[in-house]
Amino acid sequence: MESVAEISLLGLSLALVIYVIADYLRGRSELVSIRNVAVGGFVLFQTLSAALWLIDDKYDLRYFLLEPGATGIKFAVAATVFAVVALSVYRSGFIARPIARLVPKPNVVPADVTMLLTAVVLTVSAAVFRFAVLIPYVAVLASILGTAVAGASAGLAGWLIGRNLRNPIIWVLAGAVIVANLGIAVSGTYGRRTIISIGLGVAFGLYYSRLRYESPRRTVAMLLLAAVPLVMFLAAYTSVRGGDNRRAGALQVARNVFSAGNIKAGLEDADGQGTGGVSLWLMEFFGEDGQREPDTLRAFQYFILFPAPRAIFPFKPNPLSLDIPAYANLEGVNIGGLTIGPGIIGHSFADGGWLVLLFYASFGGVVLRFGDEIIRRSPHAPFVVLPMGSMLGEMMGVPRGESSAMLFQFVFGTASCYAYITIVAKGLEYFGYAQKGDADVSGMGAAGWEAGDDPDDDPYAEFSDYGEDDYGEHDYNEDGYSQDDGYTQSDEPAA
Repeated sequence: MESVAEISLLGLSLALVIYVIADYLRGRSELVSIRNVAVGGFVLFQTLSAALWLIDDKYDLRYFLLEPGATGIKFAVAATVFAVVALSVYRSGFIARPIARLVPKPNVVPADVTMLLTAVVLTVSAAVFRFAVLIPYVAVLASILGTAVAGASAGLAGWLIGRNLRNPIIWVLAGAVIVANLGIAVSGTYGRRTIISIGLGVAFGLYYSRLRYESPRRTVAMLLLAAVPLVMFLAAYTSVRGGDNRRAGALQVARNVFSAGNIKAGLEDADGQGTGGVSLWLMEFFGEDGQREPDTLRAFQYFILFPAPRAIFPFKPNPLSLDIPAYANLEGVNIGGLTIGPGIIGHSFADGGWLVLLFYASFGGVVLRFGDEIIRRSPHAPFVVLPMGSMLGEMMGVPRGESSAMLFQFVFGTASCYAYITIVAKGLEYFGYAQKGDADVSGMGAAGWEAGDDPDDDPYAEFSDYGEDDYGEHDYNEDGYSQDDGYTQSDEPAA
């Protein structure tokens, strides 16, 4: 039965990848989208991770499974149901489409110089939000906003590069903005999601300014080329992020990465960090014959109450990731300080089982479509697109968990960044530094067309109504806030 589960999970992983590519090639969706980032996280941290856990018999070492074959098949069915429901709700546009129409759209397009200066202003703002707000509780939310603004600023740099691929000066200046925002986002954190947010923010800028209008072959090739430095840095960072690096500043992180980083070792960790195995174990632990009754909608409750201080809301639940070490009787770790990603399937069964899984999948589909719908309605406007792509590291981590904490950080970071940048865009428009609409202002249209082309000739226009008919670990402070995906202590669980 284990072989059936392994083959099913590997097949589902491949099917989801094919689905994303086919959707793009048929013009039904964008290649770079919030949905596709979430699908990538689901494959990495759930379906592929669980398959590798079963193939390598890791359940004999930690998170022991009584019936690995039967539980593996149950997990494969659950993952399939989750994916089908989430993608179906996404495609239908249920709730998301009408709400997205109500969101204001700052459709202004600055010239290159103004865009660069705006990126610098956003970089400074990101640093202020991240480090200068010291008011208790407010500081946590301000830090999330700062990370999102850093992602959007890096996205503006990517947008500039996309509009000026042959201009070495733009490359140097935009590169400096990207590095500065990477330093702001990474400083004082332990997780890799901030690095991913900056990298995917740049990818959003490149894609929606130019690559969206290239041939699929060229688009994929250039995105893969752009991903190389991100993957290499991420792998090197992964290999040195333990120990004293948990709260290191940006310069110290850079020194550690370039002096002691091991890319090969970091890449070997790219197996989903065993999250699929934890989800398998949780299915048994909270199952019909399990050791513990499910805690109904625990993750959803924590998502709603995430910013609430426990001093005022004592009934705020603990995140599941914080309780897993005690549930599993892990030895040699700091119980109460160590946190472990449950995976979204693990969350679902710990929170009530199949009905909760359907609810979480549906809710996820609405959130993903709402974000992508805002982008779809104004794909040429950088001040619309880039805030929506500013916290994608969190979205990639949602399938891994703590899903409630990561989803809150994605939603709050994206929404607050969108509001802040809308104010900035309105200011630029008011003072005459940016033009309304998709006008060509610097030799390259805002959507990536060469000067002289009709900016209204959108090659995706015929698919403008797509979806209508087609289509881990956290560091918590005493109040339960999650600001990164690191362990609060030096104890790290074995793979």
